[in-house]
Amino acid sequence: ICQWLTDRLPPEVSAFKFTSLNLNSNYAAQRHRDGNNFGPSMIKAFGPFTGGELSVFPEDDKSTQLEKLQDKDKVTLNIRDNLAMFNGNSAHEVRDFSGGNRFSIVYFTIGCHAKAEA
Repeated sequence: ICQWLTDRLPPEVSAFKFTSLNLNSNYAAQRHRDGNNFGPSMIKAFGPFTGGELSVFPEDDKSTQLEKLQDKDKVTLNIRDNLAMFNGNSAHEVRDFSGGNRFSIVYFTIGCHAKAEA
């Protein structure tokens, strides 16, 4: 699973590193902000589903309550057909999906990684 990502990183983000990954099955995350990530995350979804896009709020600075964020400020990413990099510390959510199983992999760095011994 780790090699799958490193083999597919675009040249402009080839230095992307991660300490952790989440494997999700048929999970549509409600709007949230990750609490302990350091740096960007990469995500890709797989399966014969429709919908299930990732919506992100790239300008979210955490000063607005999640439920008060405006839909006009979100960007929707097709992660079934594309690998995407996003800031998990900004608000994001998964749109409803149907038609089949939806699996996703999220690669990220845990915030306390700098405290680990070499």
